[in-house]
Amino acid sequence: MCLPYNNVQVRGAPAIAIVGALSLASELHEDKAPWTSKQELSSHVAERLAHLETSRPTAVNLANMANELRALAARLEKDNSVSLQDMKHRLADEAEKMLAEDLSANKAMGRHGAEHLLAHCKPPQGAAGLGVLTHCNTGSLATAGHGTALGRRRLLATS
Repeated sequence: MCLPYNNVQVRGAPAIAIVGALSLASELHEDKAPWTSKQELSSHVAERLAHLETSRPTAVNLANMANELRALAARLEKDNSVSLQDMKHRLADEAEKMLAEDLSANKAMGRHGAEHLLAHCKPPQGAAGLGVLTHCNTGSLATAGHGTALGRRRLLATS
């Protein structure tokens, strides 16, 4: 489960967290899963998330994602109205929701940043538009697919 991290195939804190969450969701969707109780599933989720956290201990987004999914697993385990099957689906759904939320947050940051630049910055005399420079990978390779700082540039280029 940690191969993409250990081989540095995934970079950027948001992307690291999303890949971790989706790898767990993928595992939960497998039909041959060995869990026979919610307690077993909750323990497995906690173990997998702890293992993921060791792959990139400084990745704050990864720790936040792990804490959220661990807490959800613990709540679902204690809820007698939730079946084992429901618990698997709700954990996987939460992981997939994290992907959608990251993409939405990226687009909002890009939109707000682009609006700010357009409102407060003027292009140099004779230039066709603003020049925007970033110094790190904040684009779609580092996030769920849109980018944070590069999201501004993406929106500026299309407006």
